[in-house]
Amino acid sequence: MTVFFKILAIIGIVLLSILGIILLAVLLVLFVPVRYKAEGSFKDNKPRLVAGGSWLLHIVSVRYTLGETDPLCIRVFGFKIKSKKEAEPDFEEDDDEFIEYTPDNVSNEQSKVDYKAESVASENVVSVTTVEKPAEEVSSELEDSSENTAEPEAKENLILEDEQAEKPSKPVSKPKKAKSKNEPNKNFENRSFYDKIKKYIEIIESRRFKKTFEYSKKKVFKLLKHICPRKLQIDGEVGFDDPSVTGQILVITSMLKPVLGKNVRIVGNFEEPIISIEGKLKGRITVFRVLWTGAVLYFNKNIRKIIKMFREV
Repeated sequence: MTVFFKILAIIGIVLLSILGIILLAVLLVLFVPVRYKAEGSFKDNKPRLVAGGSWLLHIVSVRYTLGETDPLCIRVFGFKIKSKKEAEPDFEEDDDEFIEYTPDNVSNEQSKVDYKAESVASENVVSVTTVEKPAEEVSSELEDSSENTAEPEAKENLILEDEQAEKPSKPVSKPKKAKSKNEPNKNFENRSFYDKIKKYIEIIESRRFKKTFEYSKKKVFKLLKHICPRKLQIDGEVGFDDPSVTGQILVITSMLKPVLGKNVRIVGNFEEPIISIEGKLKGRITVFRVLWTGAVLYFNKNIRKIIKMFREV
């Protein structure tokens, strides 16, 4: 019995350790953030971009470099995962199999092929004997057949002319199309369309919709604030041939300063056309935060009722 209990204890320890490893992996995926960063510039009409992300002390890292032959680089525990282009071996031609074709070789091979074709054709040829009739017999047969075909055609034309003479000429009137019951009524369709629009407007103006909209807006903005980069820096100089266009761009960037922050600096150049921009950003995303926000919005009763109301219209 002691041996049996020892075996059960070993099995239990192994199962608990496996469950613990799985639980630890799930917690790491949910709560360890994915860090991302990017650097780029645009100078002298040449773009440059280096973007990447890492997870769990760079155990898994991804990097993308614009303009390289193999721009995407993925590393796991520091080892690079080869892409399909790198994994496929280059096929080299063997010197033994390579044959140079000269005019003499081509003529010899062509003569061999012609000889084989002639031998096959001579074996498959079958002599066919044809019997020719004299010209007088052929002409007499053609005359008999034309007479036989002409007689019934003439009779049929006479019968048709008699029938047309007997029938009085009547104006041909097109039959009127009867309205089918299944044809849609345009007025009815327009009414149903306007009724749907009215119902949609009633749902949007309802008190429940306004409350749920404000609630979901708060949750979505919190998630966007979590996803947005925590460090952002943009420096640039912009100038166009038309100074008014340069002024309009400066006005737009000044309007976006409360959203983008003080680290965005764009200067206007009214003397010469130029576009020179440099930027850096860093941020992180937690998987648990994204899943939690999605679950809260999905299982909300008011949101479910409003979706149901829109579907029933």
